[in-house]
Amino acid sequence: MKLSEFVSEKLKYKSTKHGKNDRAEFIVGYEIEHTAAYGKKTLLVTDINDLSKIEELLTEIDSDHLYLELTLALSKTKNAPTMLTKYKKVAKHFLDKDIWCTIDIPPEYVEEVVDLCSYKNFVVNIAVVIPCIKSLNKNAALKISDEYSGDNGGVWVTDIKSITVKSNFTPWNKYNKDRGVDLE
Repeated sequence: MKLSEFVSEKLKYKSTKHGKNDRAEFIVGYEIEHTAAYGKKTLLVTDINDLSKIEELLTEIDSDHLYLELTLALSKTKNAPTMLTKYKKVAKHFLDKDIWCTIDIPPEYVEEVVDLCSYKNFVVNIAVVIPCIKSLNKNAALKISDEYSGDNGGVWVTDIKSITVKSNFTPWNKYNKDRGVDLE
């Protein structure tokens, strides 16, 4: 289904760029990142100001997936605890209504949303930037761990090349079908 087929005439479109500072407050499209929400009609929210606006737009486009771009919001604030609380409250509100919800979050804040992982329709998208990832050789590895917990802990390691395969990649031009939307 094309985007125009699930967005009514009452919504006003504006073009959307994907830079950090020029994104629309609401973006509609289909989830194209390779997560559990892949293919779902999606409302992406870059700035939470009004819960009723989010509900209205989800209803208008008959969306079953809300993508909360917390990483972007945190980059624009000096008050991370307040921002985290705000986004988490919105996520819980929609998760309780059985709406799929993704939170895009930097790794240093993952602990703040781990309790939402009890919802079957919650996706946490941990946003990690690895500079020069395409230039790394076949011996480069990604090592992740939980907090050190003595003999009960450990690490997970995999080579970067097993992650950076074509089937896991979403090129920027795939986002070109997304549209920024203003409610009238």
